[in-house]
Amino acid sequence: MNLFESWEVVREPKFVSEARDRARGVLTGWGLLDDDILLMLTELLTNALVHGEGRIFVSLSWNAEQGRLTCAVGDGGNAPTTPWDVTMAASQQDDDLAENGRGLAIVDMLADEWGVTSGPDGVGKAVWFCRRPGEPVALPGDHRITTRSTPGATA
Repeated sequence: MNLFESWEVVREPKFVSEARDRARGVLTGWGLLDDDILLMLTELLTNALVHGEGRIFVSLSWNAEQGRLTCAVGDGGNAPTTPWDVTMAASQQDDDLAENGRGLAIVDMLADEWGVTSGPDGVGKAVWFCRRPGEPVALPGDHRITTRSTPGATA
């Protein structure tokens, strides 16, 4: 069984939390609520709002056979960016106390995989990530494991 949901997000900061709440509802309905997925979605939405252009779209797709959720946030901006470029930039940030500049590094750490694709006809882009909800994540450095909510559990 595959499930899919997508919607447009108004390009104003207050609508990031509204989009996250909608995603929470969708994921809860699918039995896949996972705080890390919501965190990564919020980071991508914020990046689209701050750095992107034009309309913003969110899509969530569940592939039950693979046990894999894909989330994508698209906008009309054409900034040529690759996962390597953004993770290198985030890792080279000098200020350890800076309040921004780590969003894609967080996605890189928590996602099973992620990337950037061009929009239709080369217009716009979508940043996406894939995740198996409920699986633990090994954190770099201290090798701790964080545990996520179990698929099918409700919050």
